[in-house]
Amino acid sequence: MKVIAAGAALLTNVVLARLLHVDEYGRYAVALSWLNVLAIGSLLGWDRVVLREIPVLRQRGDWGAIRGLLTASTRHVVGAGIVVGLVFLASYRVVTSGLTMLAVIAAAALPLPALRSVYQSAVQGLGRVTMAQVPDLILRPFAFLVLLTCAGILMKGHVTAGMALVLYAATLMLVVVVTRSLIGPIQAGDVAAIPADSSWHRHSFQLFVYGALTTLNSHVDVLVVGGMSGPKAAAVFNVAANCATIISLPLFAFNAALAPKVARLYAESNLSAIQREVSRTTMMATALAAPVTAAFLFAGLPILRLFGPNYPAGDRTLAILSIGQFINVATGSVGLLLVMTGYELVAARFLGGVLVVKCVAMIAGVRLMGIEGAAAASACAVVAWNLLLHNVVLKKLNIRARLSIPRE
Repeated sequence: MKVIAAGAALLTNVVLARLLHVDEYGRYAVALSWLNVLAIGSLLGWDRVVLREIPVLRQRGDWGAIRGLLTASTRHVVGAGIVVGLVFLASYRVVTSGLTMLAVIAAAALPLPALRSVYQSAVQGLGRVTMAQVPDLILRPFAFLVLLTCAGILMKGHVTAGMALVLYAATLMLVVVVTRSLIGPIQAGDVAAIPADSSWHRHSFQLFVYGALTTLNSHVDVLVVGGMSGPKAAAVFNVAANCATIISLPLFAFNAALAPKVARLYAESNLSAIQREVSRTTMMATALAAPVTAAFLFAGLPILRLFGPNYPAGDRTLAILSIGQFINVATGSVGLLLVMTGYELVAARFLGGVLVVKCVAMIAGVRLMGIEGAAAASACAVVAWNLLLHNVVLKKLNIRARLSIPRE
């Protein structure tokens, strides 16, 4: 499914880049990054709470607590999304002395990414790992591609960034509805009371901090490049970054199955089993990532030509980002291990420090070398963060997550 999703995402980006003028595509990329960054305030870490707690509650047979957790998480993310959207619009109006259509669309769509993440985590935690991925990996990209194609035909190729963002929000709504239907009734007759256990709220805040930094780390690149060099540079950088992300898809795919398993095994204090699972995951993910990395390093130029005449300028940017993503895969699921075992604040502290240094380095890199300088700063930050977290995992859990031969 990750391979299919990667192909669909690549095709969608090609269609977007060709339907939208390069400046419009850059505005769309920046607006989408803002949507994902602002969604942090709506999610508040509840997706990771759900993913970590449901496997444990399911093992105990505490179905009422599961229903209560889902009720609490849904209520919190929708309410937070509305508040964050209103605050964003008010702030945007003060700063820019007006509102743009892209800002209004992004604010209105804020609760959708959060609900998608919460419901997807719930389905994963209930043991239906594969089905949890279907709406977001298969349904969303193909629905978005169909809507874009129809819009391009109806508008005779004159698609704007605002239209593209509305269509993206529509596909998010579809994913939310379908994913929620996959949860179904937990247990007939159970009372969906919201538990008074304050630890869920405490963990949600801690995971919110980690999730906020993770999401900001993923999207700050485009925001910095777009803010300093304009929408055209943001468009080129965004295409290169999206391509490089494909390298990490095998690790993300394995992590979807690994996360609830780590939570359950850690609750059983079975660290040796976690080590075996992590070693196998890293080895398989690295083997799958290697040929994709080679393709981007040695055939990046013809790949970028698929997006249009403006995008081959990102050839070296793609190569730099690809090296960083490959090291990310070879280092293993270090962030996931810390989150699933309760060390999310430790991971957040390291990520926060790396993020500050990354932003400073990217600003300097853009001034000195343009988008290639930004790519170098981003890749170095990925490597530094993964190496730091690997040492933390080794110290806290005595687990080696990097590429190694699994020990039986």
